[in-house]
Amino acid sequence: MAAGLAARVLSRSPMTGRYVVRAYDATPVPTARELHLLNRFAGGYTPQSLRQLRKAGGYRKWFRSQLVPAKVPENALARALPTWYPALAWSALTKHERNQSGVYQAWKHARDLGNLSLLRRTHSERQVLEQMTDFWSNHLHVPANHDFAWLQRKSYDDLLRRYALSSFETLLLRATLHPAMQLHLDNWRSEKGAPNENHGRELLELHTVGRVAGYTEKMVKDSATILSGYTVTNTNWDAYYDPGRHTTGAVTVLGFKHANGKADGREVTLAYLRYLAHHPATARRIARKLADGCFYFLSG
Repeated sequence: MAAGLAARVLSRSPMTGRYVVRAYDATPVPTARELHLLNRFAGGYTPQSLRQLRKAGGYRKWFRSQLVPAKVPENALARALPTWYPALAWSALTKHERNQSGVYQAWKHARDLGNLSLLRRTHSERQVLEQMTDFWSNHLHVPANHDFAWLQRKSYDDLLRRYALSSFETLLLRATLHPAMQLHLDNWRSEKGAPNENHGRELLELHTVGRVAGYTEKMVKDSATILSGYTVTNTNWDAYYDPGRHTTGAVTVLGFKHANGKADGREVTLAYLRYLAHHPATARRIARKLADGCFYFLSG
């Protein structure tokens, strides 16, 4: 009897004013596998996300469809979200000028980007894309409130979202050379003969192979040497390459070797980044980060 009562509810008839017993509306209950998938690859279970998954024909078909976000119809609310924060669309120069004048300070841009990101992850139908954008935002991290990088942080977020489901090589090349990363890790400060070591070190330690790969301090210096030349303008903080800032000389990093004899070092930089993107130690680090979310789903 208790189970029967739990499945029914009293409601008042608008016609007679009498109370009648009717059944509860059916509540969709996810299976363990559906729940796991939505918690790992989406923003968590909601009746809406479960309906979307089942409408796609099951969790595997849903996942495959999510890997092509352009073909996943976006809802009106998610499409409208960027218009809620119009200041994020301003140019870096406008942001700087309005921060300096006190019209719209830097911290407000960081707040707006955080709010927009959370709302997208809550309301977007493209849940795997949002989860992977979040994943890469953490792995290739640039703080939204960094003293200089905040000027290009929305552009960086757009880049990560655009390439979140592409290859790691593509992501690494584009993120490393983006002005937000150049500003965050000080590569823009490098001068010929005196490369700033911060970006060269973090590229190895955080973004690719990790400390267990066994690189040395000499390799860190060579890594910084390779990256030197990439900088930003002092007018609108866009990225550009200045051969006059590039330090030449032979470099060796974890098996990567190059004469690095040209003033224009872009060729060696791209070759170096591709090498790191495909290094076995990088593959193990990225795979381990992803595996915790994927293993249960893929093993079933």
